[in-house]
Amino acid sequence: MNREETIKSICKDKLEIISLKKASVKFQDSLPIDVLAQKDETIKRPYDSNLPLDTDTTIYRTIIANTYNYMDSHGDVHLNGLFSKSLQETKKIFFLHDHKFEVTAQIGTTMKAYEQDGRFLYFGYNSPLDTQALLLDVSIDKAMNELVFNQYKDQQINQHSVGMYYVKVDLAADNKQDIAAYELYHRLLPSIANADEVSKQGYFFAVSEAKLKEVSAVLMGSNPLTGVFDNNKSLVSDDQIKKMFDYLAKNVDNKEIISKLCKQYIDTYSEEPSKDTLKTIKPSPFTLIK
Repeated sequence: MNREETIKSICKDKLEIISLKKASVKFQDSLPIDVLAQKDETIKRPYDSNLPLDTDTTIYRTIIANTYNYMDSHGDVHLNGLFSKSLQETKKIFFLHDHKFEVTAQIGTTMKAYEQDGRFLYFGYNSPLDTQALLLDVSIDKAMNELVFNQYKDQQINQHSVGMYYVKVDLAADNKQDIAAYELYHRLLPSIANADEVSKQGYFFAVSEAKLKEVSAVLMGSNPLTGVFDNNKSLVSDDQIKKMFDYLAKNVDNKEIISKLCKQYIDTYSEEPSKDTLKTIKPSPFTLIK
């Protein structure tokens, strides 16, 4: 079937498809992004974390469990506030490995789970659009699973997946004959980071509410990377920061916006020279953006 025929078929069967999506546990792999913006004070972080320092038996991390406004490999787009109700109602979010819902599969404890606004660029994805992420502050305990503990400590785990039930799902489709689906499609399309893929397909399923069951560390999901914010190390180079702003400079026509954005970061994170030392402060990489 061509694009038009496929869209009409999806619209015809949308109630059955939505019912199937709600009926089973959905395992959602996060975005296909290289995380550049980790715990580094030279840029504004998309979260405010006050995690304890690591010990020999427990390490603390902030992980990106899910990111919204992006069409995933299932044709779904998670919308802002996806888990807001679930986070208020759920008493415990299990932190597991490989979606094994077993006592021995626990690798640590979820200390805090929250949704945080940010830009895709904060997470290293080349889009000037805004997003919202599901973040988890976790403690990873050596006693629970020493192998997984060491892999996190050595930065070998960088992918996570969410186990959830869909509650509210709607079809968005480029089909004028389905008024509701057509309106939703064109209203949400400008906010989706991979809108070119959505346009090529012509439809997606907008998920506005889901119930969070667990978050798992996984070996390899359908997408290559998700982020782990290291509590003790700064992993961002000046070159990576400049690349993020280079992308904006090349892809946003309104250069005044770029100029204001750079000034905002310079003003926010500028450092005053110490009166007690002649040490030269390293210039901000943002000053190199013209």
